[in-house]
Parts: sequence; structure tokens; C-alpha cells
Amino acid sequence: MAKSPSTIFTRLALTVAARYYPTEGVVDSYCLDGRFPGRREQRSVDSTLDREDRGFLFSVFGYPYSRQEDTSWREPLERLTEKINDPSSDIDSGLNDLADAAMDVTGRITLAEEGAREPYFSGFVLRDGEVAAVTLGDGVALLYRRGVLYPLTDETLEFNAVDSEGQAVTGINDFIAGEAGTLRYSNIAQIEQGDMFLICNQELYQALGQGDIMRILNSAEDQYDAAGLLLTSASAQVPGTSLQLMLGIVESATEDSRKASQLNLGRFNTQAVMGTPFDAKETGVDEHATQRYQREDMVDFLSEPDEEADVPQGWADEKDENDAFKPKQPDPDDETASFEQIQDDGIDTPGFAYTSPEDQRRRFGPSEVYE
Repeated sequence: MAKSPSTIFTRLALTVAARYYPTEGVVDSYCLDGRFPGRREQRSVDSTLDREDRGFLFSVFGYPYSRQEDTSWREPLERLTEKINDPSSDIDSGLNDLADAAMDVTGRITLAEEGAREPYFSGFVLRDGEVAAVTLGDGVALLYRRGVLYPLTDETLEFNAVDSEGQAVTGINDFIAGEAGTLRYSNIAQIEQGDMFLICNQELYQALGQGDIMRILNSAEDQYDAAGLLLTSASAQVPGTSLQLMLGIVESATEDSRKASQLNLGRFNTQAVMGTPFDAKETGVDEHATQRYQREDMVDFLSEPDEEADVPQGWADEKDENDAFKPKQPDPDDETASFEQIQDDGIDTPGFAYTSPEDQRRRFGPSEVYE
């Protein structure tokens, strides 16, 4: 199996689109990198994820109706989502874990009753620029690369070895690895920028076929537009049938070993700081060059402030020859009231400014002050 020589960060845009109808036997669902359908998505789904990471897990499936009230089928996919992003993980262990998760989600497959659907599973696992797929039951996994639609796990699909222009191509089944019991595997392949991964249920693929899928993928503006067109076209062919698909496009794949080896310490990151002796002293360095505020100690608050200089009353200097031609301020009034001047001597009797002398004599009697 292929091994990725270094850490590769992949930017992947994923869109899941679905239309659900009540059916017997199976409940349709999906896992978009750890996200499952919510209550508002019981009848239809239209969700998109766009991010960059080392690992991804995305799948569409149908689990038995008897497990509808039980959420234990989520646990294998949740564990795998966390594990695929672990630094010690690789694509080989991810592929084996995806196969185990497919068996845990679908449960033990038994003979279905007439008219009832069977559980199915289709999923991708991507790690460090490598991708692999696993399908079970009616799950379908496809790869669209350079105008050619490749089956990844199933040789029984009706495929013609042609591209979107109708030209013959070779190696149409090169990505298929084989079967192991009820599981179908793909080979581990290196991803390329512009690759499109499509997983869906078999009802959607049979409604469109190889030709219509390539035509839509070739003419769509992006993966979101293509997913909507695929679902709309298939729903018109088989109305009332539960259909779901997940379409992802590789926007970029960047090899960067530095990102994996460097420990992110935030603002305390010291990896870029060169080692210097502890007794080394820097000379000619302005301590306040990179500081917004000057340093203050408690001593600054206890020290006596400097006396303020007297503000000159005029504009002219003593030695200014043009002093006579400049305006001058009047001399300041140095006379201020002292406490002795405003002290009450006990002679004045309180009264109001509008009190007449007659009222004063009537209220306080005759007095020299009022006479």
C-alpha cells in the first residue's frame, strides 16, 4: 500500500444533499466529518463543509429501522473521526477502522422482506493526501478525475471506459481492490487537486447513470452546484424515492512537514528565539522602543511632584526688541480676601434683601443699624 512520505494538509469542500421519504427497513443518514443529521433534516439535507486538515471521514448509509431510537450506531463513526485526526494515525489503520465502522453501523444483514430496503454503507477516509473507500450493500463510491468517472469498489456497475468527451480510456477499474465478505474495498490512491469524490445510494446512481453524472460534474460551477443538480435530476427520474449523496472536491493539497513538527505554543512560542547566554548584556537598546506606556513604580506615586513654572502673562521676552508693539495682559490682581475680612462680627442681623426697614423694625425692634 502507498505511504505518504510527509505531512500533507488537504483543503476539502464537501456538500451533502438528500431527500428522505419514510420507507420500511432502513433509516437514511450520513456522517460529515463527525456531524450527523439534525431534527430539521428529517426530510431533506443541504449542508456544506469547507476546511483544511490532515484527515477527513465522510459517509452516507442506511441503518436498520429497529435501531432508530438507539444512538449506539454513531459511536464507531465518532471514534473514527477523532482517530483520523490523531498525529499517530495513518491511512492503513483508517481503512481498517472504516470497514469495522461500516459493519457496526449497518448491523447484521439478514434477508429483507419483500418491498423493504436493506442497510447500506458508502464512505471515504482521507489522510495525508491519500484516500480510500469502503462500500457495503447498495452503497456506491466514485472518483471523477480529469474528465473520467472511475468506480472505486464495485466491478458490477455498468461502466463504459470513456471520458466526458466520449473518448476511450484505459484502466477504468484500476482503483478497485476487491471484496472481503460483504465489504468492498478500494485501493489507496494519491489525491490530486481537482479530484471529486462521490458517494451515494444505488438508487441515485441507477437513476442517472454514468453519462449524466459526468455531464453534470463537468458543467457545474462547484461541488455545491453539482450536488444540487445531481439530486434534482435523480428525483425527477424516481420521484418518491429516498436519495442522498455526498460530493467533495480537493481544492488544494499542500505538503508541509514543518506544520506537523512544530509545537504551537501561542505567544509563548520560543522555537524562533535564538539561544543567548544569561549574563549577556545588550547595549544601546531603548527599553521603551516597543512599549506603549512608560514604566511606573509605586515610588513614582510617593515622590514630590515638580513645581510648575510660572506662566508668562505676555508674549514678549525681556530681551525682545519688539516688546512695545505686542499686546500685554493687565497686571494680576493680587488682592485676595482673608479669613479676618470675612469673619462674622456678630453685629449684622440676618435678613432678606427684599425686607423693608418697616418690617425690620417690627420684627427686631428699633436698632441703630436700621435707623
